Amino acid sequence: MTKDTTLNELFAAACLSADTIVQSGENFRVKDLFQGVEWNRIPKGLRTKLGAIFFAYVNGEAKNKYGPIGKTLQNQKIYRRKSSNKKLIKERKNQNVFKKIRV
Repeated sequence: MTKDTTLNELFAAACLSADTIVQSGENFRVKDLFQGVEWNRIPKGLRTKLGAIFFAYVNGEAKNKYGPIGKTLQNQKIYRRKSSNKKLIKERKNQNVFKKIRV
């Protein structure tokens, strides 16, 4: 990443990192999707635009993968990767088993 990296390239890198690095149930900020000083090398204006685009992505196309859960004191959005469908199905099955036992 350099100061000449385009917004589309930054967004693609953020999405790739979110899909590969962030685990189910884990909280993260867009800043966390970049290594070390890479984030600081991105101009402030691009970081702001990237955050807005990622927020729109999370609320649209990726609403089943990620969800916004709040903000930091520095006004950075915090996201959480949702559990995978297989994990949700197992959890629901377990809940049904417990309901049957309690009855």
